[in-house]
Amino acid sequence: EANYMMMRYAEVLLIAAEALNEISPGSNEAHQYVNRVRARARSGNGSDFPADISGLSQDDLRNVVLEERKW
Repeated sequence: EANYMMMRYAEVLLIAAEALNEISPGSNEAHQYVNRVRARARSGNGSDFPADISGLSQDDLRNVVLEERKW
């Protein structure tokens, strides 16, 4: 019997965003990882919610990543 560890793709993207935000505050790449998570959430719902993010400070992006994890 084999045990497998499963991880959500969104969590992988959020880990990458969090790490980039810590080593390169305000990184556009970090914002794009969060936006990919949000784009997947919008997929097929015909809505603009949740909106993409841009230009956030290190602290603000850190808070957004934590909030996304709650979802």
